[in-house]
Amino acid sequence: MNIRQSFIWASVGLFASHVQAVNYCGGQTSINNPFECCTSAKGVEGNCTWFAWKKAKDVWGHALQLNDYPRHAYRWDVNTYKAINKTSGYIYRSTPTLNSVAIQDSRNGSLGHVAWVTNIDGTQLTVQEQNCESDNQYPNGIERNSNFFNSYLLGIRVQDFWVKAHQISSDPNASIYNPNFDAQFKVKNITNSTPYYFRNLALAVHDSQGNYLYDMKKFEYSKRASDAIYTLSELSDGNYILSGGEASSGVRAVSYFTRPGQYRIVAKVRWLDNSWTEVGYQDITVQ
Repeated sequence: MNIRQSFIWASVGLFASHVQAVNYCGGQTSINNPFECCTSAKGVEGNCTWFAWKKAKDVWGHALQLNDYPRHAYRWDVNTYKAINKTSGYIYRSTPTLNSVAIQDSRNGSLGHVAWVTNIDGTQLTVQEQNCESDNQYPNGIERNSNFFNSYLLGIRVQDFWVKAHQISSDPNASIYNPNFDAQFKVKNITNSTPYYFRNLALAVHDSQGNYLYDMKKFEYSKRASDAIYTLSELSDGNYILSGGEASSGVRAVSYFTRPGQYRIVAKVRWLDNSWTEVGYQDITVQ
């Protein structure tokens, strides 16, 4: 069996059967794990989703809320779990991140795969994983190329992401100092002790297709001329670092709309490597 086939078959058992979750799988323990344990034809136990949930609970101290049906691995990166037109959601990156859940979002011919990242060496990752209905189990680690995965689930969540309204009226007299719209969001480190590092948190206005238009402005009246791009030190006790269990203060911003249209309010974070990640959005209609 070639490597592509082996990965496909590794995920075949991740079907959405309503079976009772088990606390033990493949010699591993994970109390109250909501995912099932599969068994291969040779009696080898394993399930990538069961094991990734376990690792997040063990390392982060957080029970991932990713168990809606169907429970396929690729669904760990669907909009359901993100802060998209709702107040909270998990944060994902496209860049490999240590102590994160690597997700293969392959819906064409595969049900996906998830694994826990323990080391990064260029494009080579060391991940710990189990596999469903497979004799191949790697709880102590195996090397995978980062191209095999599409995204990485982090131990951070967007919280309190709200907008003034999802439907507002345009105002030809609105301005920076007389805005007709405002928004806010926070980020929280949901782990016990895993730190995360940011340069900035920001709010911006995009068009309805997600294309960037402009940055919102800071909420404070005296700072209205400044783009709503806050340093983490403005929003937390740490300089660039958000420690385990810590939440930032709210990123508050204003904007004004003088003409009708469809827009998207986008929450973003900027990492230490200067890359940006859009961590959620709210769609609004201006009449």
